[in-house]
Amino acid sequence: MLRVILALALLGACVSMDPFADVARAQERLDRRSLAFEVTRAPTREAFVLRPRLADTQSGLAADPMVAALAAAPPGCRLETITTQEDGASYRVDYDC
Repeated sequence: MLRVILALALLGACVSMDPFADVARAQERLDRRSLAFEVTRAPTREAFVLRPRLADTQSGLAADPMVAALAAAPPGCRLETITTQEDGASYRVDYDC
């Protein structure tokens, strides 16, 4: 009985994990691919905001928002939309998870 309860608790924890909670991992995925973007979590549940790091783009790092959006995608999520924000310098990236 105790094993069943523990298994259900573990399953519940896995199901409720938010793939957008770990922004640091998304940033690591961008950095590993030499993409000159900073990632933050968007106000909604399934989105990130990508902002080009200008100093890095001038040093030759890639600054393609589509490539960055694909690289930042949490495991198991697919890119849905990329929208330029009002500031003209950042991109909201929505995913379907």
